[in-house]
Amino acid sequence: MKKRIIASLAAAMVLSIAGTSFAATVNAFSDVAKGHWSYDAVNQLQKDGIIEGAGDGNFFGDRAISRYEMAIIVAKAMTKLDKAVDVKDRELIAKLTAEYSSELDKLGARVDKVEAKVNTLGGFQLTGQFDTRYSSDTHSQSANSNDGKQFYMDLDGALKINDQWTSKFEIEVRKGYHALETNDWENNINRIWVEGKVGQVSVTAGQKWTGIASNIILGGDAEGLDIGIPVTPQINVDVFNYRIDCSIPATTANGTPITDPFGNQLSVTTNNTILHGINLNVDLSKKLNLNLVTGKNNADNDINPNISQWNGVEVGYKLTDNLKATGAYVKTNADSLNKSGIYKLEYKGADCQIPGTYGVFVKYYKMELNGQIAHDDCWGSMPTDAKGFLVGVDYAIGKNVVWSNLYANEKINMSSSTYSNDIRKLIKTEFDFHF
Repeated sequence: MKKRIIASLAAAMVLSIAGTSFAATVNAFSDVAKGHWSYDAVNQLQKDGIIEGAGDGNFFGDRAISRYEMAIIVAKAMTKLDKAVDVKDRELIAKLTAEYSSELDKLGARVDKVEAKVNTLGGFQLTGQFDTRYSSDTHSQSANSNDGKQFYMDLDGALKINDQWTSKFEIEVRKGYHALETNDWENNINRIWVEGKVGQVSVTAGQKWTGIASNIILGGDAEGLDIGIPVTPQINVDVFNYRIDCSIPATTANGTPITDPFGNQLSVTTNNTILHGINLNVDLSKKLNLNLVTGKNNADNDINPNISQWNGVEVGYKLTDNLKATGAYVKTNADSLNKSGIYKLEYKGADCQIPGTYGVFVKYYKMELNGQIAHDDCWGSMPTDAKGFLVGVDYAIGKNVVWSNLYANEKINMSSSTYSNDIRKLIKTEFDFHF
């Protein structure tokens, strides 16, 4: 359950929504059978003072709750393991952790990490990280997009509205420290959204970073609505409608690139592309997860007018406790160059709360010109119309400090006969300071 920092930040936000009293939220769900042994186990931990329940002494009330709600409670119990002096209580926590391991993985919960990451002031929580980065890029066309050297900071805030609803925001700031930096992000509130529940249905509305089809169709800012419907404890359906805000190369009416005084091509912001679709997520077992997505976008979109429909599939499988394989494939309705895929093998993972922990991954991708809308290129390392492999190593050098390294060897401009042997080598290293 040692997850990367992004997963732990997500878990922190989930836990912050849960609040100090679980009664109002847990009673709204009905996915764990009422006779399941988990209820007795958690109630016993409450009686022994390991976790806190509702003010009336009854943790659950009269109704069943979902596996995800139960996982949040288990995650809380994990943070109090040192209080469990009774061997039976420790055994109960271990048994609950095993039962809800899949949900805990998705929450990114190692909750000692989560609680250490959340600074609370009343109903307000703030998390984030500061990075200092360096990159070496052998390809002149993409070197400027990687900025060579830069500082980056991300702040994530959550303001609790009530037990069901939370308003959130994100601020990103990037500062390059070389002379040609032309696109710093200047202390803006980049994203604002609200998350909540209507009965068993989850609702997200506003503008936030969003990924569709393993971030191949979309990996970036999106403004709109997502509705999540739990069909069973193992099956969830998301219906979404987004307008996406992306940068595209600036050109004149006849297609001539517009550049700055240094020769860098400028970009313009576009938000005329609307995506809508359905995402089906199924836990086939504790080790195997299947994700299917299908959707459309307006044909007059200004990012890629060749695409108006797309389908994707992702499969994740835990080979061992420390080794996970993931594969994702997308095909659009463009006439040619319409397929993209990402295939990844991950071993362990750096836990910023535990110095000395580490993670290693290897990834192969192929991102065809018309095989995506606005994908996440992983800090400039996976451009469109390219293929190649990436190797990464993360190492926790101290508490809340992770050293991340990436190497990529790629063939870019695949569709151009002019650049048939266009090879790029990229090295990135950064220190991440989490708070």
